[in-house]
Amino acid sequence: MNFSNELGDQAIQDVMQTYPEIGGILARYDIGCTTCKVVSVC
Repeated sequence: MNFSNELGDQAIQDVMQTYPEIGGILARYDIGCTTCKVVSVC
């Protein structure tokens, strides 16, 4: 999948900081990125 703005190359925490609504979407599917403290590209 191709992402605009090179989102696929950024750490998820950085993406959620830029686009906070993504954290809400992930939380709805019980994906724990919003509470994870590991700083990496998943």
